[in-house]
Formats: sequence, structure tokens, C-alpha cells
Amino acid sequence: MDKPGAETTKPAGRWKQGIWIVSILAVCALLRLYILSVDAMPMLYGDSGTYLHMARVLAPNWDRPIGYSLFLAAVFAVTDKLQAVSVAQALLGVATTYLWYRLALERIGRAGAVAVALLVGLNLQAVVMEHYLLSEAFSVFLVSVFFYLLWRWHREPHWILSALAAVATVALGLTRTAFLIVLLLPPAVWVLTWRQGKAAIGRVVRQAVLFAGIVGFLLGGYALWMGSYFGPARITLFDGWALYQLVGKWTDCSGEKNRVTDALCRAGNPADNSRQQWKDIIWDPAGPALFLLRENNGSHAKTNDDLRRAALEIIWADPARYLKKVGRNVVQMATGGDFYWTRVSSESTAMQSGVQDELQRRFGGRPETIGYR
Repeated sequence: MDKPGAETTKPAGRWKQGIWIVSILAVCALLRLYILSVDAMPMLYGDSGTYLHMARVLAPNWDRPIGYSLFLAAVFAVTDKLQAVSVAQALLGVATTYLWYRLALERIGRAGAVAVALLVGLNLQAVVMEHYLLSEAFSVFLVSVFFYLLWRWHREPHWILSALAAVATVALGLTRTAFLIVLLLPPAVWVLTWRQGKAAIGRVVRQAVLFAGIVGFLLGGYALWMGSYFGPARITLFDGWALYQLVGKWTDCSGEKNRVTDALCRAGNPADNSRQQWKDIIWDPAGPALFLLRENNGSHAKTNDDLRRAALEIIWADPARYLKKVGRNVVQMATGGDFYWTRVSSESTAMQSGVQDELQRRFGGRPETIGYR
């Protein structure tokens, strides 16, 4: 068995190693090919329409970053058939498997790398998500690319790897803005690389500046582009909405009283009315009361800021509940959870019909082309 981190130099060893990874990738590809042969049409959900619209007009949207839509635009530059998205995302799944095999091979040897590759490539939840016209599969691929490039840079610091890692970081952030948290990792790797004597401090600093410059330039340019459409120069105008969606329902004043409801419900809460959706409510900056949203004079930025402020006050009042909720969501995402296996299976048929009707209305086009099955 190969030692972790050791390079296989003997021709027989390299051949055996190649047979392993080719066999694993072939199994992963055959699984995806079977699913595509049953039905290559991607599953369409509410967000799918937004992503498709952005892919066609190549313009920013206030509630979704453009990264995944650029991926869709690249697919549709080759063919306008919607099935091509499922095929492309299946290929990304196979590529993701290879990247994690390479990463594991460096750290835990061939046997461990084979186990990791099988776990990644045959993860049924991941295979299912590759069949959705949503950004999950693309995000997982970008995360894998980011970690692979960062590890390669740690092994052999080079400005090209630093630049590619910066581009991967931006691509990831503009696909799922929450993933910009990975910006905390490169500084730790830079320090580790220097402390281990793999690069002089001057070389590390120069490449760190290169990384930061590329990230700042690309994210700053995107923020200015967003600003030209929606006013303020920001990467997203949806973080407040998303955070309030997660915690806003905790201010249900008809339920059991606690320190959250005591603080937030003194003036009454329109959320008590079950007919109101979470997105119809924003925080009143002048006091603890909530009031119905009336589009805030069309200002998405102000609405987003108000919702963020409301959500942060709710979280501050009960941080333990928030951490528990986040932990539960992470576990559900990692294991499949009730969202992917229960909610999706029970709602998919009805949602498919409604979403496809909406996409046909918005985009038109002949059957099996972009925007409609």
C-alpha cells in the first residue's frame, strides 16, 4: 500500500493506481448514465426559473448571484436542450469524485483514497441533486476545486495556483454567497506553508497579495455591476431575507412566552396571522413591533437591511436556538434529511407541473428547450 503523501514512481505502481481510479470513475459514470437513461430532464423548482432567466439575459438578480447562471449559459451555448444540464452536472459529479480521490491519495494513501472516492461518487443524495436545475451540484464541484487548489498550493507554492484558487473562490462565492466563508482558510494555509519552511515569507506575502487582489477585483466588479441595477454596490441583496426566513417564525406571539417573544411581541406581531407569509413581514426600526411589508418603495436594499436587522435581534435573544437550527440543517444536508427525501418526494410532482407552466409562460420555446419541458 502506498504511504500517504508519497509519489508512486514505479511504472507498475502507477499502472495499478490508474486502474483503481479509472474503475471507480467508471462505476460512478455508469450509475449516472443509468439515471440519465431513465429520465434526463432535470427537476425544476421555483429557483430554476430565476437561474434560467439570468442565464438568458446575463444580468444580475437581487436575490440570486450569477455564478450558476453563467454555468447554465455555458451549457446552453452548446445546446438549448434542458437535458444537457443534467448531463453536465453528472460530469461534474464524476470530476468531483476524482478531485477528492487525488486529495485523499496525498494524505491517507491509496486504500483511503479509494474509500473516499466511493463515498463521494456513490453518494445517492449527491447523485439526486445533480438531477436538479439548482446550484447544489455546481457548488459542490467548486468547493472541491477550491480545496484541491489550496492543497496543491500548500505543497508547491506557485503564483498560478494562487491565482486559480482566487478565481475558484470568487466563482464559489458568486454561486452561493454563504461559501465566501472559505476566505478564512487561505490565510491559515499561508501561515502554515511559511512555518513549515515550504516558502520564504516574501514569496508567501506576494502570492497572498495576488490572491487578495484577484478576489477583491472580481468581487468588487460584481458588486459595482449589481449597484448599476439595484442601487447599492453589494454582492447580494438577499442575505437578510434568507436569515429572516430561518428565524422569523420564532416570533409567533400566540405561542409559549419566552425571552424572545417577550422582547419582540409587546406591540403585537402580524405574524400571528397564519395567512401572512414570512416574506410579508419586516422589522420596524423605530420599535419592537413588526409591520406588513409594502415593498418599501421598491427598495430591495432597504427591505433586505431591515430583515437582516430583525433576524440578528432574534438570534441575539436566543443564540442557542439558532446554533441548534444551523446544526440540524447541516446534518440534514450531509445525510439527506427530511428535506431531500421526504419533502422533495412528496412535493415534486405538483411543483414540477406548476413550475413548468410558469417557465413556459416566461420563456416560451418548443418542448425540451430552455425553460420548458
